[in-house]
This record gives sequence, structure tokens and C-alpha cells, in this order.
Amino acid sequence: MPKKKDESPDQRDFKKEAKKFVKTLMEESDPKALSLQDVREAVQKELLKGEEPKHVAMFEDNLKNIGLDLTKGFQYFDDTVSGVLNSISVDLINLVDQFIINPLISLLDLFDCTFMAAFWMGLTDSMCLRAMNGLRMIANSYVWVALLSLLIAMLMYVPWRLSKDNLDTANADSAPQSATV
Repeated sequence: MPKKKDESPDQRDFKKEAKKFVKTLMEESDPKALSLQDVREAVQKELLKGEEPKHVAMFEDNLKNIGLDLTKGFQYFDDTVSGVLNSISVDLINLVDQFIINPLISLLDLFDCTFMAAFWMGLTDSMCLRAMNGLRMIANSYVWVALLSLLIAMLMYVPWRLSKDNLDTANADSAPQSATV
């Protein structure tokens, strides 16, 4: 954190001493049990040995404004992390492209049916050219068969329904009728 321009060297020395003292005070005692009053009394006993009371007021102001200092520190940390995170992600993408994606693409570009010898030409033609075309033709044929089967099923529904209705009517006429009340 940058130093304030209006601070005297004496004030800076006092701040250093106060921070050092508070740090040792926190290490020697239970930090949860310390209150601002305890810190104030300890500072008065330790740092006021022959000095003016204005240092205590400065120290209290620093303790009261510690939230602002922490906010500035965390803001600086957030700005640094966002800048570094962006450069890390760009560098990582470049490294993945350079060492994984590009070699894989160059390897796949070289992979075709030319690696086989000339005496395998018939097999190569069948495997790489004719077989895929044949599978595509079979798939298209299955689609046409499905469409024609659907059309035939719709056409067959009409005669089937007429036959079923005639059968139901004939069965209803020949059945003995019961007396109704």
C-alpha cells in the first residue's frame, strides 16, 4: 500500500512500532479474548514511555480505519488475480493448441488410404470408396422401405376397418336378444 504524502518520518516509525507491538501482543495472548480496550491500554503502557499522547490517537485512528486498509488490500488482490487469471487462461489455451491440438490435426491430416501399398489397390478402393458408398445406399434403402411400409399400412387400414365393422354387425344380428324389462 502506498505511503501517504502528509505523513512525517516520525509517524511512519510510530506505525511500524505499533504494528510490531500489536503483532507480538496477538501472538502472546489469545486473540479472541482481546478487545480494543485491552489493545489501547497495552499501547499506552508500552509506547507512551516519555512520548506524547498524540501517538495513541494516531494508533486508534489506524485501528478504526483498518477496514478501509483491508478493503484496499483485497481490491488490489482482486485486480491482480483477474489480470493474472486472464493471462494464465490465454497461455494455457495456446499451450494446449501448440502441443496437443496442432500435432493431432497434423497426424489426422496424414491419415488416409495412401499408406497401403500399390498391390493392395483393389482392397483400398473397396474399403475406402465403395464400402462407404454401399453403406450409404443401404441406409437410404431402409428409409424408403420404412416410408413405403407406412403408406401401405395406411392404405390397408380402410379395408380392415370395413371388414371389422361388418363382422361386428353380423355377430350382433345373429346373437340371441334378451328380453328387456
